[in-house]
Amino acid sequence: MMVPGRARELLLVEAPGDAAKLFDRVEGLISALDLTSQGLERASVKFESRAEDVEKHLKVIGNQAMVKTVEQIVTRADEVGRKLHSSLTDDMRTVAHDLFEKALQTVLLQMAKFIEARTARGRRLRSHRP
Repeated sequence: MMVPGRARELLLVEAPGDAAKLFDRVEGLISALDLTSQGLERASVKFESRAEDVEKHLKVIGNQAMVKTVEQIVTRADEVGRKLHSSLTDDMRTVAHDLFEKALQTVLLQMAKFIEARTARGRRLRSHRP
C-alpha cells in the first residue's frame, strides 16, 4: 500500500506533465476542429454551387418537358381538328345531298302534278270538241 504523503508527492510531480499532455491534446483537437471546420466550409460552398447547378439543370429539364408537352398537345389538337373537319364536311355533304334530293323531289312532284293537270285539261278540251 502506498503512503498518503508519497501519493501526494507523486501526484504533484506527475500532474504538471499530465496537464501538459492534456493541453497538447486539447491544442491538437482545436487544430483538428479548425481544419474540419474549414473543410466543412469548403464543402458547403461546393454544395451550394452544385445545388445551384442542379437547380438550373432542373429548370432546363422542366422547360424542355413543358415544350415537349405543349408540342404533343398541339399535334394531338391538330389531329383532332383534322378529323373533326373531315367528319363535319362529310356530315354537311350528306345533309346537303338529302336537302337537294328532297327539294328536287318536291319540284318533280309539282311538275308531275302540273303536267298531269295540263294533260287532263287537254283531254277534257278534246273530248268537248264537236
